[in-house]
Amino acid sequence: MASLVETSRTTPPRTRDIARNAGLFLVTFAVFVAAWEGFLRVLDISAILVPSPSSVVGALHTSLTTRPTGPGSYLSGAVSTYAAAISGFAIASVAGVLVAIVLAQSLTLERILVPYIVGFQTLPRIAIAPLFIIWFGNETESKIILATLVAFFPVLMNSLAGFKSTPPERIEYLRTLGATRLQLFWRLQLPGATPYVFAGLEVALVFAILGVIVSEFVGGRRGLGVLILQSHYSIDVAGVFSVFVILIVIGLTLRMLLVGARKRVAFWAEGEDSAAL
Repeated sequence: MASLVETSRTTPPRTRDIARNAGLFLVTFAVFVAAWEGFLRVLDISAILVPSPSSVVGALHTSLTTRPTGPGSYLSGAVSTYAAAISGFAIASVAGVLVAIVLAQSLTLERILVPYIVGFQTLPRIAIAPLFIIWFGNETESKIILATLVAFFPVLMNSLAGFKSTPPERIEYLRTLGATRLQLFWRLQLPGATPYVFAGLEVALVFAILGVIVSEFVGGRRGLGVLILQSHYSIDVAGVFSVFVILIVIGLTLRMLLVGARKRVAFWAEGEDSAAL
């Protein structure tokens, strides 16, 4: 008995928080699915308009069993979509942080470049995608380029805000102690900007996935976006929703990995970030 009490007392708070959040998510998800199914059955809404959860699961099961691999399968589509999304996300992450570091060191350069960057971001993604397909073809390259461009902006702006968030008095204090510019960056600016960088990365991950899906809508040959269009053209609404399920599950998994990395790298800011989650 004493060992059980001691074990419960020594359970890490993070483990208890994860278990509690997971339990809360499962309960709310079950309630949502039950309400969705019951609502459609009571009102007798046609499956052509809104599919029931059971029909979505059936469509997902049918697709995974009849064509588990190969062209046109969910596995092949997911690999094509997320390979491009992750590649674009990685390029945008590195480029966004590096450009933010440069702009944070020069106010003049920031004033010159940021308006152009913001102006480019106002262009509709659906209008840019056809141009990239014309320039780079409808293969993986155009999807990666669009994902990179749409994911670059949140990484850049959040990272720039983080590098500029360092209190000037701290910088002056360390300078009086003889700290070099490089030492100021590594010991003061970079640690303070890390939570901002990860906040931008979380947004950029979503943008990268959306950028790839838009590119596949416009002129892709393979990917989950193409599967959505195929189901749409055949009026298979349950099939469309089954692809949505795959997008949500993989997207949430990638975000969980990113949040886990943030908690390890920016562990000192975990209390502040957890409140936002």
